[in-house]
Amino acid sequence: MGLLQQLTNYFSQKVDKNLDLQDTDKVITISYAGIISLFFYLTFGVIAIINENYLLALVLGIASALVYLTYYFLYRSLKIELSSNIILVITACVLLYCLATGGAFGTGFLWVFPFPILAIALKGLDNGTRGSLVFLIFITLICYLNLYITVLPDYELSFSLRIIGAYLSIHAIIYTYEFLRVRNLKTMQEWIADSRNESKRKDDFLSKLSHQIRTPLNNITLISNLVDRSKLPPDQLDLFETIIASTNNLVNVVDNIVQISTIDIDDDEKSQVSFNIQSTIDNTLMLFRNQHKDKLEIESTINAPETHYIGNPVRIKQLILNLIENLIKISFNGKPKISIDVTISAENDEFSKLEFQIACPLLKLKKDDKDNYFVSPDNPIQTKNELQKNYLDFSIARKIVHHYHGSFEVSTKNNRTYIGLAFLLNNDKTQRVTPDVQSKQIIQPYISQKLEDANVLLVEDNSINQKIVILSLKNKVKNIEVASNGKEALDKFGTTKYDLILMDIQMPVMNGILATKKIRELESSTNTQTPIIAITANALSGDKESCLAAGMNEYISKPFQVEILLQKMRNLLSLQNPES
Repeated sequence: MGLLQQLTNYFSQKVDKNLDLQDTDKVITISYAGIISLFFYLTFGVIAIINENYLLALVLGIASALVYLTYYFLYRSLKIELSSNIILVITACVLLYCLATGGAFGTGFLWVFPFPILAIALKGLDNGTRGSLVFLIFITLICYLNLYITVLPDYELSFSLRIIGAYLSIHAIIYTYEFLRVRNLKTMQEWIADSRNESKRKDDFLSKLSHQIRTPLNNITLISNLVDRSKLPPDQLDLFETIIASTNNLVNVVDNIVQISTIDIDDDEKSQVSFNIQSTIDNTLMLFRNQHKDKLEIESTINAPETHYIGNPVRIKQLILNLIENLIKISFNGKPKISIDVTISAENDEFSKLEFQIACPLLKLKKDDKDNYFVSPDNPIQTKNELQKNYLDFSIARKIVHHYHGSFEVSTKNNRTYIGLAFLLNNDKTQRVTPDVQSKQIIQPYISQKLEDANVLLVEDNSINQKIVILSLKNKVKNIEVASNGKEALDKFGTTKYDLILMDIQMPVMNGILATKKIRELESSTNTQTPIIAITANALSGDKESCLAAGMNEYISKPFQVEILLQKMRNLLSLQNPES
């Protein structure tokens, strides 16, 4: 079994990664058929030489050469159907020759029986059955000619009928087995598809439910901050505090619901673009270097022989964001140093291997039965917030790596903890940069600005939400303008200089993700960048990473406290441009 696994892994590694699972299985099946054929042809060819049956040895030698050339042709051209047809024709000719001549020991008729297995394995039920029945016609013809041509082996009529009967029986058995296997596989695939659709429906429902609940909760939370509690009588203040406590409990309920949500990784052809790997990584790390410079130190080393690759740069950004965000929330002693090493090595002309490793101070890690990692604290965990800080949620990174058939592992050595992953990237042979404008240059920090002097653009489609946010920020900033959707925000951005943008995500006409990408495109030729904070009720797993990967600088989910939003705004506006 170990040898078969090694052969299967060898064939799988040679297969083009762009092939789907069905075509990959076909290539592996043809490869096995070729290897087995070569073994028998060469073995019996040697036996034929020993028996001085040089004509049979010549036939088997030619067949061996043709099978090898077909194997080589298959992996060079990936013409699967043509290669399988060639293998079948070569096999049929050799088996019929052995039947007609008796083979090396006069038992050449035995060679015909494996053909229906090979035909159905390579061509499927319908085409394989047709090929097997055509082969049976040639068997019948040879057996019939045997009655009149004396140079052929002496197959009596009854013996010939037994050969045909045995052949039909073997065909019937393999046909029944394959029919049941295909039917069961189809049933299983339908069940898996239904399960995925049901899971997606549940996630969509949870996402919509979370969004619908969080928006009014956010309004209640913000309004409570605007109420002057000192003017309330004690009895009304007690009722008011009860409302706030109930609201906070409801927030916890919503948070517990969305914890079971998942991120769906599905890259279509439109997302596969040429991108600069170094700029993509540096732009992402810049977010952390700017916003968390007091909390940690990030060093990065990128060793890439080529700069441009074909893929989805957003997935690379999400990957880095998910890994580093998990490390930021951990309470290290002092200012931790995080080292990031990226190495890209050429696998072949088509692919390069990306190896990504993050090293951080030693963590006392524990792993549960679902391969989730927890940091074991020195003191027992007392609160849910402490539990969340000690839980390393690598689900997004794992799904992205799994989507690209890569590897993911966490290890510790030399008093450091290492997070390593690897997967293949498509080489960009043209070296032309297309659509990924965010990766054209390194993001430059923006010029420092005081919050009270800031001109802010609020992008929000809900009029009630607009009013409450404006009331919450009143007297905190110099000016607030409102755009009702992403399209309107783009129009305003093109005519007015804003110091900061507060961006909702779910909006009509143009959503916040697309609007952010368009804004970053407009800024791609400048040396400055307007900070964008996502203020959204989208709080499922992966939503934060999607916002940051799109080019936003911060993320806050509803409901939120005004002071937290103001602090994020101050942090972004206080970042210094090194050139200023």
